[in-house]
Amino acid sequence: MNRTQVVSRPCPDTKIASGVAPDVARRKMKVTLRIFLSLFLGLFVLILSSMISSINVLVLLRKSYSWLPLTHTVMLTISFILIYLLSKGKISIYGLRMIEIKHLKQSILAGSVGGIIVGGLSLLLPVSGFDFMKEFSLLQVVIFVWVCASISEEFLTRGLVQGFLAPLTKYRFMIFNFHISLPILVGALFFGFMHMGLLTMHVDKFTVFAVVFFGIILGIIAGYYREISGSIISAIVVHMLFNVWGTILGSLRR
Repeated sequence: MNRTQVVSRPCPDTKIASGVAPDVARRKMKVTLRIFLSLFLGLFVLILSSMISSINVLVLLRKSYSWLPLTHTVMLTISFILIYLLSKGKISIYGLRMIEIKHLKQSILAGSVGGIIVGGLSLLLPVSGFDFMKEFSLLQVVIFVWVCASISEEFLTRGLVQGFLAPLTKYRFMIFNFHISLPILVGALFFGFMHMGLLTMHVDKFTVFAVVFFGIILGIIAGYYREISGSIISAIVVHMLFNVWGTILGSLRR
């Protein structure tokens, strides 16, 4: 008697489908993990900077020499150390490189236009000033706000956080006809929300909300030019010009 043996063979499409699902899940897990680690690094720098700046010796030093940007210097130092370690000395991949003239010009234009628009809009809102800055001289504003804050915060956000997320650049969103990558968006959100710390300085909630919102806008613009230029200098220029115009236009409120 002839017996026919039926062998069950998996459909090729079934193989493909069963192989794709785990791959997609693994990719999502890797993306989520990298985002989490980038935020952890950013928070680590902020917390450690605050702790170091609270050391008694540094507190006394800051009281004696109020013009010293100690907190920003600590933030900048920690961010640079982490960038150096994570990049294994190849800091250019985190944006620590020179910038082409054409990108510098684009950053100056974007920072000026964006700073004027945001500064102008802030005049229409019921935002208050920062009490801790009322005693600042013009030189202190230039040192603390225009220069040190711009450089140290950009090393942290567009340097460390956005640089760490660089492998995720292929993931993009459309915002106002611009393709914004995931690293830009995460870095901008982190930058905006890290200003929630102003609440501990008795700044009113609406003003903090406005700073966070405009900070996210600044972060997107700075991150965009950081990405297309490959240099953190673009982000620093944009940030600095936002601060400059914010100070100039903010003085009209007084």
